[in-house]
Amino acid sequence: MNKPASTITGHTGNDGTADNSLDSVKLSIEMGADIAELDVRFDKQGGLVISHDRKDDYSGYPSLREAMELVIEVPAPRWTPAFVIHCDVKEAETVPAVLALAQEMGIGPDKLAFSGRISPALLRKNPEITKRADVYLGLEEILLELYIEKLSSSELDAIKGMSSLKVVRERMGDISGYADRVASIVRELNVKALNLSLDMTHAPIFPALQKHDLPFSVWTVNDASEIKRLLDLKVCNITTRNLKTALPLREAMYGKLAISGL
Repeated sequence: MNKPASTITGHTGNDGTADNSLDSVKLSIEMGADIAELDVRFDKQGGLVISHDRKDDYSGYPSLREAMELVIEVPAPRWTPAFVIHCDVKEAETVPAVLALAQEMGIGPDKLAFSGRISPALLRKNPEITKRADVYLGLEEILLELYIEKLSSSELDAIKGMSSLKVVRERMGDISGYADRVASIVRELNVKALNLSLDMTHAPIFPALQKHDLPFSVWTVNDASEIKRLLDLKVCNITTRNLKTALPLREAMYGKLAISGL
């Protein structure tokens, strides 16, 4: 069977809305996106709040509960079985709380997704996560695991506090040799897709990964020519701030084809 057409995720702050706003979720729904992405972390009281950065005061920031309330009754888009709320978690510790909130609100595995600070180790320790949500596992999270295997304690201390993305970009050099092991981990953990930044699709590791026929989710793709290129490749998902371009392009290229069909 041929691959289905890509799903389209409305990145937080898409199409002129404010980052991590309820307006962003609403517009993603109204425009016909398949998925709405939000950044999620704990506030100082332990509540789930929509915010990219840690703050001293989260006053005015919407809660994840408010965002979930918006999607509960949303009908399935034409291209997917259900509209999905995608939680880009900024702290891995939020995952159990997000799952508990989703269960409380009746949001099942077909309507919930994770990315962000989700490591292979976390998924091995908690395999139920991939049963209760789609997981877009970050390339940088896999590479970090592979990189630190060979580091001494002093070398580990040197990268302590660095983000996985920063380690990959500043410390690892040529990463194309890791492609086979990355592919093996993606298969092992049964995730929805390998999540990678747009620039990585132009790096030498990308064709090496393509040889493994992996499902890819690519962020953040705003340029029309890049959106078209990835639609041509039929990557699993494209995350964009530019729904007004991405959605008509997909329509023009694939018509009203069901996501489970092609």
